[in-house]
Amino acid sequence: MTATFYPDSTIKMKYGHTFNTKLGKDGNVIYVEKQKLQRIEKIETVQRYEMPSMRGMNELAERLQEWRLGVYLEFDPQTKEVHLTIGTNRHSFQYSIYNGMCYLRAAALQNCNKGSVFSQNIRLMKYPTSGEYTIFHVDDNVDFLQNLPLVDTTLFSPDFCILSPTQIYWYYKSHDFDLIELYGCKGDIYKIRRHSPNERFQLMEWIKYKKEETNYK
Repeated sequence: MTATFYPDSTIKMKYGHTFNTKLGKDGNVIYVEKQKLQRIEKIETVQRYEMPSMRGMNELAERLQEWRLGVYLEFDPQTKEVHLTIGTNRHSFQYSIYNGMCYLRAAALQNCNKGSVFSQNIRLMKYPTSGEYTIFHVDDNVDFLQNLPLVDTTLFSPDFCILSPTQIYWYYKSHDFDLIELYGCKGDIYKIRRHSPNERFQLMEWIKYKKEETNYK
């Protein structure tokens, strides 16, 4: 489903509002105000550690998955701009407010030794500069995320970004020991950096790495 904001749309929630929640007997379901939320991924946190370096192309899929793990937050108290990313072994979440833009999205990420495949299931974007005012979500999030489209490695290209009906293909560009670059869309280059306990800007939470297998056509 796709909907559209008006340029002057606002989203409000009453401050201090509490929700009635109940955990299902098997621990895999939470009921929030009688709405059912089903767990689709188990997440474990760990202490800070030295993530492994990139040593060769045969490790690209593993490093793309592991280096994206964790919770990262930037907040400017003067401008009220905020940037939050959450990376798990299977999924990627982002919430950002800056330069007049409000952006919220959720997606699954699949990785291979040619790059990453981004399968977005939720997108909320209000961006006056580009003229985008969009709300999008798949009809059934659980079904979509448990039955992701297969990855077609022939769709990776260094010349342009491939957008299939449900996927975006980000092709490998370059790497060194601590950085991987992928080709994005419209000339964008995505930089994925290795995390370390000694880095200046620390993750708020470190998430345990568990290798995920990508399903191919």
